[in-house]
Amino acid sequence: KKLIQVMGAKFTPSMSRSNKVFIAGYSPSPKTQRAVSWSIPIVNHTWLEDCFIAWKNLTVGVDKYILFPQGVDFGKML
Repeated sequence: KKLIQVMGAKFTPSMSRSNKVFIAGYSPSPKTQRAVSWSIPIVNHTWLEDCFIAWKNLTVGVDKYILFPQGVDFGKML
C-alpha cells in the first residue's frame, strides 16, 4: 500500500471499473475474474517494484509481471 502511494498512485481496498491496474497476490481469484471482465490489466507485485526502481509506469504486458505460480499467494508473503 505504501509503495503504491509513494509512486503517486491511489490504493483502493475495493476494486471498481475506474481502477487502471490490479495488483494481484494470486490468480485465479474472484477479483482477477472481475478485473478481466472489466478489461483491467492484472499484474503481480514485481511490476510495482520495477516501476518504483525505474520511477515510471512500466508496461503491464511483460511475462514476469503476469505470471502467477500455481499454489503461491504473494499477498501472504509480502
